[in-house]
Amino acid sequence: MPDRTLAARLGQLALALLNATLLLAVVLVFGVWLLIGRIQHFAADTADAQGDRTRAIGYLDSAQAPQDNAAVLLRKAQLLIADRRRADARSAALAASRCLERDAWQFRTLARVLTDCQDPESAREWLARAHTLFPGHPPILSDLATAE
Repeated sequence: MPDRTLAARLGQLALALLNATLLLAVVLVFGVWLLIGRIQHFAADTADAQGDRTRAIGYLDSAQAPQDNAAVLLRKAQLLIADRRRADARSAALAASRCLERDAWQFRTLARVLTDCQDPESAREWLARAHTLFPGHPPILSDLATAE
């Protein structure tokens, strides 16, 4: 009887170790994925600081899932505005608008890019949405007052 209990406990321990190992592997893969994304953002900012916007945009285009990452798309739109490519910047901003997170910075950046793309009506709409989500947020109130 004691042998069966020991075997059962060892089996449970082995299963628990396997589960912990699998969980650790998932966490490590996700962590590496996030780290690579941060490195690409840093590389884009560095290239921009060196005055090479084309290379900076290339880094953002190669970022993980740039088509559904609002932060990547908004940064790309900012670089495109600085590169005087308004139509491309507006396209990137509108793509970002479809995947915005609940983040005041993203709403403000989207509105600024749309304003720089000479689309003040859309910028006001997004600022009004931001005001609904973040009532009393001073920078949004300031941007909204300026847009009116």
